[in-house]
Amino acid sequence: PTRINDEGDFDGDGVQNWQENMSCTFWNVSDSDGGGINDGDELSFFRNTDPCTSFVELEFFILDWDDTQNILTLNSTIGLNPNPVDWRQGQAPMAYYVSIIGERTPFRFTSIEINWLREIDTTMPSDAISVVFTNGSWCWNASVGANNDAHCDDDYIDSDGDGLADWEERMATWGYMSLINMTDSDGDGVDDLSEVQNQTDPMEPCHNLLDTDGDGLNNYFENSTGCEMIFGIPGSNLTFDTWLTLWNSADSDNGGVEDGQE
Repeated sequence: PTRINDEGDFDGDGVQNWQENMSCTFWNVSDSDGGGINDGDELSFFRNTDPCTSFVELEFFILDWDDTQNILTLNSTIGLNPNPVDWRQGQAPMAYYVSIIGERTPFRFTSIEINWLREIDTTMPSDAISVVFTNGSWCWNASVGANNDAHCDDDYIDSDGDGLADWEERMATWGYMSLINMTDSDGDGVDDLSEVQNQTDPMEPCHNLLDTDGDGLNNYFENSTGCEMIFGIPGSNLTFDTWLTLWNSADSDNGGVEDGQE
């Protein structure tokens, strides 16, 4: 389309058309580098990532399509995420069929085995000749001085490698804040990502689901004192735990009643 150069926002990414035309981002593509976060969000103060980190796409040729098993065979899968399903991804496209005339059709899949993409959710168009992958956020190495491959992207830069982007931890994107330089911010034995997914607070050691002996009290609660009783007994009053119990024995005193019940 004809380039638009006004104060509108054609692609809806929060950056005006004229601003994009004066920068490295595209006025008609909301996520210019394809890393999963739109340009306006990348430029925001808390995220502070680069919307132009990588414009490199990985393209592979289609060798075969098995419509009975929904398996696509490519000439290579080098550079692709070996664990392609991202917990935060939702139904976002994971790759695109590319036709002879360059038209793209999005699709998702569940796994990669050698050069096969398995359980593809969209039938291959009859004129598709290749597949393109645009999102390289999975392979970005945030270490100082790291040499990243050209297709890797910093949209989800993760300094501590806990599976949560730095900005997700700072902004409490999933309901809780956590530290960007510690995989287990509260030191309770459960990493920050697991806590977020379990809907427990990664900054509160008394609040987690790690219960080795299955007595209803998490390990940290048993190994320490001072936790609010609500973390051991749902609906309890505002008192605090004063007892040490065994994290690996459901009935610490062998009295016939489990610790959580006592």
